Amino acid sequence: MRAKASVAFASSKQKSVPTSDADGDGGISLQEFQAAHERIFNAMDGNKDSKLTLEEMQAFIHGTR
Repeated sequence: MRAKASVAFASSKQKSVPTSDADGDGGISLQEFQAAHERIFNAMDGNKDSKLTLEEMQAFIHGTR
């Protein structure tokens, strides 16, 4: 089963705020941004060796793993 890792957006009347806004302040801090990207990296790393290969990235993008 492929883990889903994406940054979804919550709609509001004034603007869209990424749901990776963990503290709800309406913006994305560096720490929140890095945490979101770490989740994506971990979802892409199929063999969990802390390195991404081209094959792992392609499999993730195409949903084949």
